Amino acid sequence: ELCSIEIGDPGSNGNEFEFDNSGNICLVSVINSDLFIGKYDSNCNQIKNISIDSGLVDYNSFLEIDSNGDIFLGGTFGGLQFIGKYDSNLNHIKNVTLTSLPGKIFDINLDLNDNLYVGGTYGVGAHVAKYNSSLDQIWNFTQGTSVFTFGFKSLLIDSNNNLFAGGEYDGNPIIIYFNTTNGNEINNVSIVSGTNEEINDIVFDNFGNILARSDFNSFYTLSLLKYDSNLNHLENVTFLNYQSSGSIFVDSSDRIYLTTDFQTYG
Repeated sequence: ELCSIEIGDPGSNGNEFEFDNSGNICLVSVINSDLFIGKYDSNCNQIKNISIDSGLVDYNSFLEIDSNGDIFLGGTFGGLQFIGKYDSNLNHIKNVTLTSLPGKIFDINLDLNDNLYVGGTYGVGAHVAKYNSSLDQIWNFTQGTSVFTFGFKSLLIDSNNNLFAGGEYDGNPIIIYFNTTNGNEINNVSIVSGTNEEINDIVFDNFGNILARSDFNSFYTLSLLKYDSNLNHLENVTFLNYQSSGSIFVDSSDRIYLTTDFQTYG
């Protein structure tokens, strides 16, 4: 262990961290129901932190750093979708809260032009939206009518600045391929094989194919699926009796690693 960062108490919820262009560590977490943003040098020494109190429990917080070193946050803040922008010194620039309907954010991503994409739920629909670097909304897509909608859980941007959103609505695990200029759907693939299913993570392999992990018939069966960049199915494999929440990682040799609540496959 070279160094470690410990914040909050055992009940704190550490969500995500990123490295900036100078090798500093920026992280977002939830401590005592407040949103915490911290910046640390490469030796884990604290540079600065700020805390935002909403008066309610906050969770599902995510962080991205743009080409200028500015920090974008996305999360659930007081039961509503919240996105914020801070400069590299953690000075507040702007925030946007969607107040019309309750919602959650499950992932955010930046494209090559520093536009921000937000995926989650809004009301009872699965929701994805595009914002420019000033946090003005350019377009949004909301689909679904079921109160059990899980929403969009994972967002990917390809080298052409097109967006893939993986998630679920109305009982359908789905990956949608969007044109990011106008939000139009280019293609989609829906996986219908049981109940209580969702796509909970999608990543690219080293050849531009898409790897997706999904619930398959129940929350205790994990399925790994592979599609080409046009969402044509290539292959899949299923693991029994494992919780499917978790993530996918692909190394430089194209080896795939899956994490679960109970065990890690490699």
